[in-house]
Amino acid sequence: MFYLNGNYLNDPANAINIADRGFLLGDGVFTTIKAKNGSLIHFEKHMERLKHDTEKIYLKCNLNKNKLHEICLNILKSNNLEKNPAIIRITYTRGVSGRGINISEESNPTLLIRAVPYNDSMALFPRICTTTIQKNEKSIISGIKSLNYLESILARHEAINKGYDDGIMFNTQSNITECSVANIFFINKNDEIITPPISDGILPGIVRSEILKICKGINIPIFEESINLNKAINCKAAFITNCAIGIKIIKSINDTIFTYKHELIEKINNCYISLINCNG
Repeated sequence: MFYLNGNYLNDPANAINIADRGFLLGDGVFTTIKAKNGSLIHFEKHMERLKHDTEKIYLKCNLNKNKLHEICLNILKSNNLEKNPAIIRITYTRGVSGRGINISEESNPTLLIRAVPYNDSMALFPRICTTTIQKNEKSIISGIKSLNYLESILARHEAINKGYDDGIMFNTQSNITECSVANIFFINKNDEIITPPISDGILPGIVRSEILKICKGINIPIFEESINLNKAINCKAAFITNCAIGIKIIKSINDTIFTYKHELIEKINNCYISLINCNG
């Protein structure tokens, strides 16, 4: 069961109009929400980002967050996912238009919401490699969750072909941005945490923002600063974050294996788990 433009449907055949700009041009945005025991984790923050991203690409947004919350819960219930971990994806495109790329004020956006069971397919301690995929930190879409996801797809594909679990992308200044679908953090030898700034071309992840708040709240030094590869591999630990996996410790980057005992990361993770258990 899924939701499409006002209707609950259970037959995906011919669901999306072949003239939809999201399908044809990647003209749209999305967000993925983790659900646990019927609770939509970070729902309000997902709605804030969705609103920000639609405004960034001049996509009229007539989404009502209370209605979206209701639809998401209905989709979970219809798919018997109320008691199980699940991922809800909200996809919002500019809708159907004629041929060409001009934006028409008359187009009606397409809203698609679906839920699937959550299964963490990545290794418990992922092995990460650097990739040849380069992000343009000046691009308007580098900081939004758009339907243009080829950079991430190709970075993950390149990493897997090399025998790794995920891949790091650099920007035009040879600074680390993020992994294919996750923000990245490093712990240096002074027990300071560093993570790439948004200006380096990263997606400002929701869990990332929570980690920044947690660290500042419990007096763990954390800094947003540019990180090149040499600086990264001279750190003693690293971890990645996104809304699905939460926090996951990296085992290695290329041939560099991190041997740190992870006490600091576990402390942050415990705080994060407490946060989502309390607030959802």
